[in-house]
Amino acid sequence: MESSVIPEWATLLPQITRDDVVRSGACFDGVRDWCDKHNILDTAISVSGMPRNEYTERASRLSGYGYGSGYGDGYGDGSGSGYGSGYGYGEQ
Repeated sequence: MESSVIPEWATLLPQITRDDVVRSGACFDGVRDWCDKHNILDTAISVSGMPRNEYTERASRLSGYGYGSGYGDGYGDGSGSGYGSGYGYGEQ
């Protein structure tokens, strides 16, 4: 079996900075206002305790763009029910 190595860009960051959020696409003034609103004075924000939005999630690598492919086979039987919703992004 081939060893899989997770590339650095695909690992969750434990902390992010205001600059990380700006580089994820947010404007500087918006980041400053958001930090003021949430009383965030630290240089780095802990991802586990931060209020989330699309920019902080992208900066911390909780969401983003990607692509993939796969294959498989299988079988099964049974009954069940379920529900759900989701979204995805395609290759840039």
